[in-house]
Amino acid sequence: MIIDNKLVKNKLLILYILSLYQRPVSNTEISDVAIANDLVSYFTLAKYLKELERDKFVIFLNIKNDLYITASETGKEALDFFISRLDLNIITKLKDYIEKKIDHGKTQSI
Repeated sequence: MIIDNKLVKNKLLILYILSLYQRPVSNTEISDVAIANDLVSYFTLAKYLKELERDKFVIFLNIKNDLYITASETGKEALDFFISRLDLNIITKLKDYIEKKIDHGKTQSI
């Protein structure tokens, strides 16, 4: 079986983004992070999220009639196991970006 390394890393980065928020994330929030940091396009992100949901790595939640995304226990375990395969510069960049958004109150509250 051939595994697309970039595909796997991008999905791990999505799980990493979700882990940084430590709460369910809106589609707008995760799209903003992915696009602003040149990870993937909006449509590719949507495709990856659906695949992650299909494979039970993320869960879509309907909260107050809005759709939110969170990592499942399986997704969290996968991230913990494979996080060392992610580029340290990229994860640092993502962490800094999200912390700034949280510090400036620009994240949506549920």
